[in-house]
Amino acid sequence: MKIKIGKIYGIQIEIHYTWVIVFFLFTWSLASGYFPQYFPGWSGISYWAAGAISTILLFGGVLVHELSHSLVAKKKGTDVKSITLFIFGGVAQIADEPKEASSELLIAISGPTASLILAGLFFLLAYLSPEEISSAIFSYLFLINIILAAFNLIPAFPLDGGRILRAIVWKWKKDYRVATRTAATTGVIFSYVLIFLGFFSLLEGNLVSGLWWIIIGWFLQNSAESSYQQLVIKQALAGLTVRSIMETEVKSVPPNITLEELAREHFLGFQQTAFFVTWGEEILGIVTISDLKKVPRDQWHLETVRQIMTPLAQLETVSPSDNAYDALLKMTSKNVGRLPVMEDGQLIGIITRQDLLDALRIRSEIIGI
Repeated sequence: MKIKIGKIYGIQIEIHYTWVIVFFLFTWSLASGYFPQYFPGWSGISYWAAGAISTILLFGGVLVHELSHSLVAKKKGTDVKSITLFIFGGVAQIADEPKEASSELLIAISGPTASLILAGLFFLLAYLSPEEISSAIFSYLFLINIILAAFNLIPAFPLDGGRILRAIVWKWKKDYRVATRTAATTGVIFSYVLIFLGFFSLLEGNLVSGLWWIIIGWFLQNSAESSYQQLVIKQALAGLTVRSIMETEVKSVPPNITLEELAREHFLGFQQTAFFVTWGEEILGIVTISDLKKVPRDQWHLETVRQIMTPLAQLETVSPSDNAYDALLKMTSKNVGRLPVMEDGQLIGIITRQDLLDALRIRSEIIGI
């Protein structure tokens, strides 16, 4: 679940629900640990206020970091859909990968540069601040932005340093896939290092920090591996349109038959997992075997297809000219196994996840991707 909080330069800013968790964890950690340890003698309210303000400004810095990536990406002609703050910091939803190594390098380095500029600003504010509490907050933010920049510059994909490494290898080898594989491999190796350090911390009795390193390592490992797999799939499906692999011969059922008839005469009779629902020439929607399974079997003779179908207006659809890879992404993001294909307001076919997987397997075997 995400909460939209506004737009900056046309980029939607969102907060993931996990951000709320980490906000309270960071505030509690600063209020009960960091500030009392280094700045004793404050009141309890002062510690909690300093913790909350520091956490808000910390994530403000994360937002500036991601916004820097996004603005450079937009300047280089790449659309940025949104920036989401979540439990691990922030992520910019950039529509597509950069088209050249130099653009990748500029986009990657802009985030750490912004963090270092913020660190310098907070250092100056800490030095000039007349109050101990404000000086302590700014000193912490100076330190955390230095750490944020340094951590992101580690050459391990998908960190910024990994993207910088990818840009360098891309420029050298002239091969985007080889560059991505190299950067992803370093990312996986680094993730194992973090996981090992996490288990070592657990053995030392540091429960919270140990678990945190393990979780971050696991997250980085999954991100690095999935990024490379995503690239392989994208290259395998390159040039394929929905029209070239969609099914046009999809049978239909009327909306007034019972679910018992639907199961016996259609799902079992034709061995299909989805049917259009039609009345005369009008297409009303689609009914799938998943819809049927949601209804208890002893109710099948009482309910009709109309009661369980998904109306056409509520369906996610694709165009026959859409890229097959984009169709797969839409299926994945919407957690559906098939998409109706619409052209000029008419339903002309259907594309399933299995269609895409079959195309991916065949092209992978033939062209060696």
